[in-house]
Amino acid sequence: MVASKLRVRFAPIKFHNTPAPNSIDQPEPKQRSRERSRQGCRECRAHRVKCDETYPVCRRCERRGFICRSVPRLTQWQVEVPCMLLALGDIVNKRLMQHWFEKTSQMMAIDPNENSLSFLMTRYFAESPSLLHICQSFSASHESYFPCRGPIIALEERGKALQKFRQDLEISEKSCTEAAFFTTILLACSSYWVEHDVMDFGHAHFVGARTILERLLELRQSASEISQSTQFMVGVYLFWDMATSFLVHSSEQTPLGTPLMADAVQRIGTSYHPMYGYCTEILYLLGIVGRYYRKVLDTGRRDPFLEVELETKLLLWSAPKHSNQPISLLAEAYRKQGLLMISLARAHIPLLDRDLTESEGRSVIVQHARDTLAYLMKVPSTSWSLNFQSIPLIIAGSELTEEEVSLRQWVQERLRVIYSLNRCPAFKPYLAEFLGTALLIVIGDGVVAQCLLSDYQYGTWLSINLAWASAVCLSCYLSDPSPTINPAVTLCLAIVRPSAGQWKRIPAKLAAQFLGGFVGAAIVYINYRSAIHAWDPEYTIPGGSILSPRGHHSAGIFSTYPAAVFESNWEAAFSEMLGAAVLMFGSLSISDPGNAHRFPAPQMSLFVLLLMIGAALGWQTGYAINPARDFGPRLFSAIIYGREVFTAANYYFLVPLFAPIVGCIIGATTYDAMLFEGDGSWIADTLDKAEGRGSLRLEE
Repeated sequence: MVASKLRVRFAPIKFHNTPAPNSIDQPEPKQRSRERSRQGCRECRAHRVKCDETYPVCRRCERRGFICRSVPRLTQWQVEVPCMLLALGDIVNKRLMQHWFEKTSQMMAIDPNENSLSFLMTRYFAESPSLLHICQSFSASHESYFPCRGPIIALEERGKALQKFRQDLEISEKSCTEAAFFTTILLACSSYWVEHDVMDFGHAHFVGARTILERLLELRQSASEISQSTQFMVGVYLFWDMATSFLVHSSEQTPLGTPLMADAVQRIGTSYHPMYGYCTEILYLLGIVGRYYRKVLDTGRRDPFLEVELETKLLLWSAPKHSNQPISLLAEAYRKQGLLMISLARAHIPLLDRDLTESEGRSVIVQHARDTLAYLMKVPSTSWSLNFQSIPLIIAGSELTEEEVSLRQWVQERLRVIYSLNRCPAFKPYLAEFLGTALLIVIGDGVVAQCLLSDYQYGTWLSINLAWASAVCLSCYLSDPSPTINPAVTLCLAIVRPSAGQWKRIPAKLAAQFLGGFVGAAIVYINYRSAIHAWDPEYTIPGGSILSPRGHHSAGIFSTYPAAVFESNWEAAFSEMLGAAVLMFGSLSISDPGNAHRFPAPQMSLFVLLLMIGAALGWQTGYAINPARDFGPRLFSAIIYGREVFTAANYYFLVPLFAPIVGCIIGATTYDAMLFEGDGSWIADTLDKAEGRGSLRLEE
């Protein structure tokens, strides 16, 4: 077997900070250098001002309180894995794995140059494909910045990870490994994509990860020194346990201070951890404090002796003298957070003979909150440790009084900085919609032009159907997640299968789709301009006021017009609604994860679906079934043919603009009500709740 070598090279990350003023003796240059901003944020570019390119938030956005949408400074890397990833075959999505290495995993490291979740994870992929799939699922979700309803590919990858992980658990040698631990942790963190509940943090998976970790600690307990991989796993678990311990009901909590875990924490001490630095002991204490605080809230009983013990340990802890300053400041903030939570527990159930008065207790809480924020404020906004400030920021910020306006504003600004640091550029989905729709029109209108202008010598109705079906399939797979390139589908999914923040993105998506149709039609016209003039010199419109001597109507190249057989536009509207309903019903069936075994090649299935719609339902209206396919090109054709493109055939343009939306909603509603068994559809969820009165769902 050929040994695979992993060679990684990281270049230093450079943050563009404004330099401090030079001394007075240095002469000031006569003319200021006006270098062009090459990595300026979108806000500065939109306002046509020079950006100082400070990452992750430029100073102008920080001063004005904007979300800074800057270009991420990617860590440069070079990796050679001769046999490792290639041996896994088709299950590797190269784009998603590159995204994991460069962006997603960097969110979970305090220093991108010492990130154990990046390239070093590749050593586990060969033995555990489930870990590979869950990493790809995280990357796909991060591209959309972790929406409540995960993208389809993220859900598919997570499903594959679960399937492979179940197979691994059946093999005793693979049920208790480091790869199994990391897979379980990542499955826990991604649980809310499936449950669509922000309070679901994957508790069952965290319990499984704890079981695997303790088994590994038991097996390695006899070693004289704790290994780096064991330290890393313990730290990862303690961080997530600290973040979620308060969310678990006291009756379901498992004690953290077991002999194995306590021994591991003691042996780690203040050793450096690539996730959070030197505060392993603090995270361990915070996990206990979170459990205790939740128990106080649930039972109404306190343990003053435990409070004093935890408080004493937190007060006596100190960061190593040689530690990095931002990391030490983060550790001190976590320590103050623990003291704050103990004070909150005391204030919730006061003991009259031991505690302070209500006003005194409240002042202690506010002081701990201020101290926590004071340490965080000393951390520069360019530090990678910002990723781990969210929890102390929220806990301390929520205890500030209304009078502390400046501190509350600073907390909000720092949360915006964290958001800007981790988010992906939001322009990519809209660019995919624009390019996908433009490509659709270039191919679709192009084949119509070729057939018409050659009097069907170089094409037939079949070639038109084949080209349109191919264009849709190609355009839908320009990027991942796939663009819809159809306003009717976009609106339908937002109505039938809504997700958090979806409606905020819809206006920009619709604009990109219609603009893509406009640009695509312009490209087709430029390409066939001379042929159009020769074939239809009068530039006539089907059903328009100008008649062509030869019966040629070139406006039909760009947008659809009804056949003469229709007595009214209502009949044409029904035809468009029918085609759109079949399209939506079939598309949802093909993309349903439950039908993955029936449609192993979704692109080919979608191609056949569109070919059938064109062959069976396309003649009467030209089967627009897509408002952007018709209105965008029609808008461009108005420049060439005049306003009559909108008034022709009794304002027929309204039919392909609105009928496909109604048809898609009908098709989606029918599928979700009758066949869909997954999550995310309010129609399916409503019927599931009504099953006690008799299910309307079709059963296999």
